[in-house]
Amino acid sequence: MSKEVKKPYRVLLGNRIYLKLEMPTYTLEVAEEVKKRMVVEAAQKLNKGVVYDVGTTVVVSPDSPKVGDKVMVSMQGVTRGEILNISPDLTVVMISPLDIIHIW
Repeated sequence: MSKEVKKPYRVLLGNRIYLKLEMPTYTLEVAEEVKKRMVVEAAQKLNKGVVYDVGTTVVVSPDSPKVGDKVMVSMQGVTRGEILNISPDLTVVMISPLDIIHIW
């Protein structure tokens, strides 16, 4: 994925990776607590994710994940990961690079 994406922040610091979570959209009004549970459920089912951003101190090698790569993440990594609502249209799960099993 060579297309540059405009991020709602300047730079992702540290040894972490953001994976984009695809959340279903609904026309019904849903309580905030229900939305949070839906995000957690989506994260727990995630084993394929798209890399949204890579932190500044992630060790870079020719085989390192890059923005736009589709990766497989361990279930433990996903459930340990922190879910962040970066903007109204963007929810990510923050994981350790060590939780990535392979790149498709």
